[in-house]
Amino acid sequence: MLSVAKSQNLENNYFCENEIFLLSRNTKHISKISEVFSKKGITTTSINVTKLPKSKFKKSILLICKDIYGKLEQKIFQEKLKPCHFIYTYAEGSNASINCDLTDGHLTFPIETADIDNLINVCRDKSQYEVKVKTLEDIRVNLEKIGSLGQYTGSLIHDLNNYNTVCSTSFSGIRLLNNKSINNDRLSFFVEKGLKGSQMINGLSKRYQKFLRANNDETDPIEIYSLSDAVEECLGFVTLDLIKYQITYKTEISKKIKIGGDSIVLIQALMNLIKNSIYAIKDFEARWISIKIKKDKECLRLIVIDSGGGISDQDQRKIFDPLFTTKPVGEGTGFGLNYSKLTLQKLGYDLKYIGKAHTAFSINIPLDKIK
Repeated sequence: MLSVAKSQNLENNYFCENEIFLLSRNTKHISKISEVFSKKGITTTSINVTKLPKSKFKKSILLICKDIYGKLEQKIFQEKLKPCHFIYTYAEGSNASINCDLTDGHLTFPIETADIDNLINVCRDKSQYEVKVKTLEDIRVNLEKIGSLGQYTGSLIHDLNNYNTVCSTSFSGIRLLNNKSINNDRLSFFVEKGLKGSQMINGLSKRYQKFLRANNDETDPIEIYSLSDAVEECLGFVTLDLIKYQITYKTEISKKIKIGGDSIVLIQALMNLIKNSIYAIKDFEARWISIKIKKDKECLRLIVIDSGGGISDQDQRKIFDPLFTTKPVGEGTGFGLNYSKLTLQKLGYDLKYIGKAHTAFSINIPLDKIK
């Protein structure tokens, strides 16, 4: 019966040094190689060939006896072994090497401890190379996606402006009618929110147009606005969602604080953070969002905290990357945090994740922007 000898050592990020397998039917070979492994502090275990272990996320070394290699089914070799292993053949005698481009190399039996050291070092280097190649390929694919989106952005902005004009005109008509005959305060509230939303859409489309131009050195005029009013304006747009999911919220911001910049950029970034919070905690037992400020020697920090348990270390490294999202397909674009950070940085602000026990983001506003 064929058997696989499993060895255990230390793990590397992509390369599992603790998963070295031996595919052989020769018990003498298994015993001798296990003896060499034991001198390196590695334990070997025989496993039935019908239950070949497969690393899901990492690659490992597989040593295959030359006699068995020639009898392996190509489908099993290509689909089950090659993708998840660095494959080396071995045979007895110095002239027993095998010339095959499908394997990573060949060892001569009996295998010495120096051979194992070299084998692990070479495979570790190969794994690092494969990780870099995969990373570059992922970047290339993402850039192609972003490039293809850019091709349609111009026509999308044109259509968006047309639809926005219809909405703005309709809201203006409703406001005129309400002021003349209806005089409904609640209707007036929603009409004003609709008009403000239309204004924000118009501002957003202009920013996208500037962003897509080759020469994007044009700057917007500085606006002096109330930080408290901007936060309240933002909360007005998400009120229905907060009520729908019974999420409590608390703001701790002085009405005296005035900021220099663009209020629409801040409101859009803040709205993105709050929308993400609502989506993340809507099914939690404890559902709350807190917005507060903290001032230090460097900047004024506008902090958004929610009852979520925080973001994993792995995701923290990618949350500001374009196209990255943890939401299901159709519910997240992967551009919200990325675009918010870019537009805030253009104003001299910054956006950072600062969560520990709970999910928390900070919009950092330099002190020279406070008026």
